[in-house]
Amino acid sequence: MPLEIERKFKIKILDFDNFLKDANKVIEVSQTYLKSSSTLETRRVRKSTVYGKSTYYFTHKKDITSYVREENEKEISLLEYNSFLEEAITPTLSKTRYCINYDKYMLEIDIYPFWKDFAILEIENLKKGELFNIPKYIEIIEEVTEDKSYSNFEIANHLSTLLN
Repeated sequence: MPLEIERKFKIKILDFDNFLKDANKVIEVSQTYLKSSSTLETRRVRKSTVYGKSTYYFTHKKDITSYVREENEKEISLLEYNSFLEEAITPTLSKTRYCINYDKYMLEIDIYPFWKDFAILEIENLKKGELFNIPKYIEIIEEVTEDKSYSNFEIANHLSTLLN
């Protein structure tokens, strides 16, 4: 299985206009977590919508460390997506993902409708302790890579609490 290596940061966006101007792609994401046979594994389906066109994916991840996971993702049909939803164990989590090419990395910034003061920045292939640059309009509050409460699975699990 291919490896996913990423770090996560809780951030503030200081200048939203420049942030929007730099976004290469904006993706409306809806993802739902499915039954799994192990606590080290997650299964999910995702609907990604760009410019009004939706694509559907099934993803299976297995934790190796807090920074590294085995990840197997494949595109699926709408029919398969709807069928997988019958195995849902979480509410569907919605977010807007902004993708920004910066320096040598792709910055993926997830903005959730229930958090007004911060967003989550993910940077793939960024090793633990590796230094990197970010745009001046982004302020890192803290690294949350090892804090499971900021995983999308845990956020989806607590969605009803977050929306109240």
